[in-house]
Amino acid sequence: EVSALLNGYLDRMTACVAQSGGTLDKFVGDAVMAEWNAPLAQHDHAARACETALLMLEEVSRQDTAWRSAGAALEIRIGINTGEMVVGNMGSHQVFDYTVIGNEVNTAARLEPLNKAFGTRILVAGTTRAETEQHRPGRFAFRPLGRASPKGRAEPLDVFELAGRRD
Repeated sequence: EVSALLNGYLDRMTACVAQSGGTLDKFVGDAVMAEWNAPLAQHDHAARACETALLMLEEVSRQDTAWRSAGAALEIRIGINTGEMVVGNMGSHQVFDYTVIGNEVNTAARLEPLNKAFGTRILVAGTTRAETEQHRPGRFAFRPLGRASPKGRAEPLDVFELAGRRD
């Protein structure tokens, strides 16, 4: 039952990534890692990531009653960061994956659990907000939360809640 529920959830989250032109990187337990702007360039990659996050929350909300009747209340948290990353096939000669690595990837992963402290569902770094506003001005509502220093980051960064679409 747990496997069926998890597979259904991951299937829906993968569809959200695909809908925005993202690349599914991997599943880490029940977490979904995805990236935009690779392997093909997407000038509005940050906005696409934000759109995907909102689609994911909407899908979880749509499925909530069915999942609760199956004995599972799924709550998701999302972290989004924008910056330079190394992308390509990584691994050994026997096994490798197409993935992204670097400090900016780690920052995104560390933004996700900060949602708990802020009482939010989607946290984005200031770089993501700025990039999104450049390519889709006024499309999304961002709420400034202040500066945070996720683990492994020397300098604090501006953190925003992605609160929804302005429309």
